[in-house]
Amino acid sequence: MIQKTKSNLVLTVALVTVSTGLVFGQQSISKEISGDGLHVLLVANIFGNVTIQGSNTSKILVSGEQSLKATTSEAELAVKYEKMGDTLAIYIQSPCNLFTLRRDKDKNDWGYYKWVEDCRFKDELHVDFKITVPQNTEVVASTINSGDIKVHGVKENVIARNINGGIEIEGPIISLARTINGDVKLDFLTNPVQAGEYYTLNGDIQATFSQRLDAELTFESFNGDFYTNSKDMTILPTPVQKSEDRDGFFLKIGGTSEMRIGNGGALLDFETFNGDVIVKINSL
Repeated sequence: MIQKTKSNLVLTVALVTVSTGLVFGQQSISKEISGDGLHVLLVANIFGNVTIQGSNTSKILVSGEQSLKATTSEAELAVKYEKMGDTLAIYIQSPCNLFTLRRDKDKNDWGYYKWVEDCRFKDELHVDFKITVPQNTEVVASTINSGDIKVHGVKENVIARNINGGIEIEGPIISLARTINGDVKLDFLTNPVQAGEYYTLNGDIQATFSQRLDAELTFESFNGDFYTNSKDMTILPTPVQKSEDRDGFFLKIGGTSEMRIGNGGALLDFETFNGDVIVKINSL
């Protein structure tokens, strides 16, 4: 059952029309939402930053700046708020990018945009979100262009996806951090107890652990190296992949390095294409 909650919305708008047929708007966002019954925050941005801070508050506080570049016709661009069960989704409404909210925790897929082909609108809503949430909130954050994702102070699981920007997360549970063009910085406050997947195509991954680490690690890179200050690491045997067709058997050796640090534990998967992976343990 979805409960109705009170919210306050304050917008300061400044619009300027220019001869090119475009409207440029500047807005300051200030919105307050009760956290009653909410456990998951999903933020799906398109252009701009997403900054999320956990605190002792019982409310979700949304602030930030947004700029609008749109045709003067029927295009509708706006920040939307939608609830599904215990999830609050904050996303961009657009005639070219249609958002669907769904819950598929096994695939880390909580919502997605469907891009409309040959859309006649050339619109852009750039939003830099600054959001404060209760500490016991699970966070699923994404953006696509012109922005970074930063999540701090959250005690529950964090999932982050980016394309053209970096990711920075501090917390005890980080199950997914993926970007294409950007660095990934992870600060684990406790030893991981569940599996994690961390990827960047063009960038470095730095994972810092505040205490002794017990985990299984995999590492794969085309033009990158793996670095660690841990001396309690064991290189596991190189995996062999076996396949078969009409001509016989094929064996593929290597590709992914497997390691155990300490006594082993949760599987942490690191992958880059043009970048290094750095695993640092602060207690050493």
